[in-house]
Amino acid sequence: MSAEADGKVMQTKAAPTHLPHALHGVLANEVRHKILMRCGERPYSATELAADLGISRRKVSDQIEELKKANPPLLEFVGKKPSKKRGSMRMYKAARFNISVEDWKTLSPVEQAVSSTNIVTLLTEDLSRGLVDGTLYESEDHVLLRDRQMVDDQAMAEVRILFDEVYDRFLEVVMAATQRLERSGARPIPLTLGLISAEVAPKEG
Repeated sequence: MSAEADGKVMQTKAAPTHLPHALHGVLANEVRHKILMRCGERPYSATELAADLGISRRKVSDQIEELKKANPPLLEFVGKKPSKKRGSMRMYKAARFNISVEDWKTLSPVEQAVSSTNIVTLLTEDLSRGLVDGTLYESEDHVLLRDRQMVDDQAMAEVRILFDEVYDRFLEVVMAATQRLERSGARPIPLTLGLISAEVAPKEG
């Protein structure tokens, strides 16, 4: 991805690749992980990230530079956007990475905890806002499922594979939607996808 000559921000969504083993350590830094999560959704500026994450712009800028210096880079400059106050804002987009089962096993307990906590926190925030403002059930095409079953290890593995397939198809749908929006200029709809399959401790009592 790169910035167009006229200064518009490129928002093409690339299919995720596997996170290089050498970069696993970035997941242990809560701020960097949150920046990657946000910038994986759409291009963000340092100012927008600071406001969204509730931290100083200086701290965000420092972490952006660290993510840009990674090899391969985890964050890239994709263009400028007019600022509401004055001048323009530099916009950044995250490279999209998945973590394989094998890679997950090599992460430290801290990296696993930070990664999982950030994802659950962001998903919970999205759902909470949707409940408060009513957007969660505004579209007749919204989906909200919750089920709990007793399974075995084979079923856990099969569900993971199923979710991998669903996510790959989801990215194809998003890419097609991005192309339609660019042609039509219609208002984009913020969509949150949450796929969770995990062992959960039973209720006490």
